[in-house]
Amino acid sequence: LDSLSSNNTHDQLRHLRSPMASDIGNAMGGALVARLVQSCLALLPKDSNMQESSDSSNNNSNSKKRTDPTLELEALKTLQVLMTDIPIATLWKAILPGCFAGLYRCALSKLRYSSSASTHKVAAEAILALSLLLMQSMKKNMTTNLDGSEENGSSLSVTETLMAAVQKSKLPTKENQNMTNDATATDDTATSSEHLLNEQDLGFDNEVNVRLPGPLSVLLSLVSTNRSHLVRQRGLFLCRIILVETRSTWTESTSITLGKKALEYCLTALTDEEDKLS
Repeated sequence: LDSLSSNNTHDQLRHLRSPMASDIGNAMGGALVARLVQSCLALLPKDSNMQESSDSSNNNSNSKKRTDPTLELEALKTLQVLMTDIPIATLWKAILPGCFAGLYRCALSKLRYSSSASTHKVAAEAILALSLLLMQSMKKNMTTNLDGSEENGSSLSVTETLMAAVQKSKLPTKENQNMTNDATATDDTATSSEHLLNEQDLGFDNEVNVRLPGPLSVLLSLVSTNRSHLVRQRGLFLCRIILVETRSTWTESTSITLGKKALEYCLTALTDEEDKLS
């Protein structure tokens, strides 16, 4: 009975997730999600902090301050829920620079300066959150609104378009001419808006191709030599995001260099007989 009731509750929450996600994503023009993300990132360690604390491990107060794996895991899982349940591409594009930097520093600090089991868990969840961030912010072929809805480019169905054409043909000539002028003006506005969005997307893609390949290559190198099965598993998911989910964003040169790094990682995982990642 307990399992049945928990399943029913889960199903109810799934139905509520979309409208709740839309409300949260739309609140304050997306600023609420940005503040939640910032609060979670503030709980994560930084690469420089871990290096300083490793050099001064005798300081008990610094040791207590720098690590709280349970809190870090909860912060990372909260970020993952936000990224999964609020798939608003424009929102995550705006958050990408700061969020990527925070997650990247967290993963590096855990992979470089510690080898404990709790550290591996935090590193693995940081890599997963970073992968989800890339996937949500680099979505293509769909225009995602702040209310969570998605459009393919045309807002009217074929039936609605035909009905509008019929109604337009029934109007008097003068009224019909005015409607034609209004429609032309609307089309011009839509075209200019679409052109502006295309320019913004192009600028975003250029920034991504300039700034992200280097850090991602470093991260894949560290993950490939890590002893944790969970960390290497998350590394495979990151490779999938790079090679499949975000492939349309990368330039040809980035696809060659970063794609080669990700493909080598996948091939290494296939040939590793001790690890069952394949």
